[in-house]
Amino acid sequence: MKHDKPISPDELDALPAQAIASLEHAFRREFARTPSRREHVRIERERTRRFVETRRRHWSLEER
Repeated sequence: MKHDKPISPDELDALPAQAIASLEHAFRREFARTPSRREHVRIERERTRRFVETRRRHWSLEER
């Protein structure tokens, strides 16, 4: 949904919350920047590291 002119604050106030949420979602999707390969790898590593740490924590709790 493309708009030729920006939505005025009054029109925005008149919109229901769901419509505003949907507009925000569309805006974010339109302007989202996909992470570069390097960033993606870093994010994945961080995720696995956190997962492994929590698993270790669970095991150490079980051993006591």
